[in-house]
Amino acid sequence: MMYVERRSMLVGLMVLLFFSFAGTGFSQPGQAPKEAGHNGQMSHDELMDQNEPEGHMADAPPCQPLGLPVDVIHSGNGFAILGNESHTLRLNVEALQPLEPMYIRKLLASNKSLAEIRDEIEANEGETIYRGSIRLDREIYPLVNLRLETPSENTTTLAADVASPGMSPDNETRIVGAIDMTIAPSEGGLIGKGDLELNGKGRYNVLLDMQPRMRERCKDNIENVSVRS
Repeated sequence: MMYVERRSMLVGLMVLLFFSFAGTGFSQPGQAPKEAGHNGQMSHDELMDQNEPEGHMADAPPCQPLGLPVDVIHSGNGFAILGNESHTLRLNVEALQPLEPMYIRKLLASNKSLAEIRDEIEANEGETIYRGSIRLDREIYPLVNLRLETPSENTTTLAADVASPGMSPDNETRIVGAIDMTIAPSEGGLIGKGDLELNGKGRYNVLLDMQPRMRERCKDNIENVSVRS
């Protein structure tokens, strides 16, 4: 089991190394995830959408390969309400920490455990890039100009501009709306409340059931692998 998990992590790091050389890696600040068809890759929301029945909101995103510098920091499912209209809404925000190719090679050549590799990546100081998207009913909108603040220990405010679907770095960004939310504990869980303006149709009231941060959900998995080793 330890061999399989470690091999999965190493394959993931090799993919990152390839993207570093190919120049098609992570989105830069102000960019949105590329839609399928532009570069053959699918966004996180699109991948989950492939096996999702109509009208069904998917569960929390699965854990990424262990050790990768990607963390889904905010994800939630719920509704956007405008007058008598009710629409399903999904939010996904990722934090990415790009790694230098030489640093990736060093990790690949090391004999460190999964937990040790994870800790070293987390301790590595570098620029963090945020990217995200919302999905209103069946339409995916990239989020740009993401702004995250923590006014208190357990509360986060999120504000972003909403770009038109299908936006790519080769096209001029067209802003079609904005979202403003507060994420805070509520009755043993996390709730996201706020407003969404989109396509000049008015102001939607947003209510989302937020999932725990991916790193927290995956922590037990990593610890269990380390114990079995």
